[in-house]
Amino acid sequence: MAEGDGEERTAGATRAVFISYASQDLVAARCICDALRAVGVEVWFDQSDLRGGDAWDAAIRKQVKKCALFLPLISVNTDTRSEGYFRRELALLCVQDYAQGFNLQTDALEKGLAAAQRAVEVAPSNHLSHYGLAQALFFLKEFQSFRNAAERAVALNPMDGNALAFLGELLSYSGDCERGAALAARAKQLNPNHPGFYWFADFYNAYRQQDYRSALAAALNLNLRGHMGAHMVLAATYGQLGEREAAEKAVRDLLKLRPDFASIARGLLGQWWIPEYVEQLIDGWRKAGLEIAPANAAVTRP
Repeated sequence: MAEGDGEERTAGATRAVFISYASQDLVAARCICDALRAVGVEVWFDQSDLRGGDAWDAAIRKQVKKCALFLPLISVNTDTRSEGYFRRELALLCVQDYAQGFNLQTDALEKGLAAAQRAVEVAPSNHLSHYGLAQALFFLKEFQSFRNAAERAVALNPMDGNALAFLGELLSYSGDCERGAALAARAKQLNPNHPGFYWFADFYNAYRQQDYRSALAAALNLNLRGHMGAHMVLAATYGQLGEREAAEKAVRDLLKLRPDFASIARGLLGQWWIPEYVEQLIDGWRKAGLEIAPANAAVTRP
């Protein structure tokens, strides 16, 4: 259940505002940046924060993920921007707004899909365009179209470990566990010092088969202290294993991050997983001491 690129959001998230803009709007973006900084707001602004030799895609994706506020500067220029950065950034943020249950905007998934489709139109050879489209299609439950977009992203750039790991995770959730596991394994090979979220596919495949010891090993490898999903899977797995003390600690850590988890779990997790798997997780949480609201009382979008 990765967040975008899936690294821990709380660690190193020092930039408060990310300004996204077309290069033709640099003067306007600079004025906004200067005005925010003048009143003490921290801003990530690529003209001042990107250093020579930085990989643009990697740097931008990292800062978009960590920012507290994404501020798109929309103008006539953004829709004609040939490289598609703006649309890809917007697509990923809108989709994750929906996927993580942040509820920051209405129709986030539909907006994400539209932005991703536009990104593919203007930059069809960039793997991140298809990466964003694949995510939107996954959460729309259009699984065949999702798989097509995911495979296109992988074919365009088979060296992007973060994209391979997250697409492998989503492919596993969509029912293609063999392909998902292969992509996750490939991602780990590409980056031996990989982020913890690369292990979500391994956890899913072990837990669904009731191999709870292997699931626990994968969950511990996540090592994402500020990530709801990491504490969520630990609580369920410790519960299934009957390790009550560890399970109760994981539940406490989970509720610190998401106090309303018990009431929103069914709806939120139903966006990611099939009902049978959600029920298997819920069984683990019950054994860990966390009662989940019944289906007719669940709140899908907090």
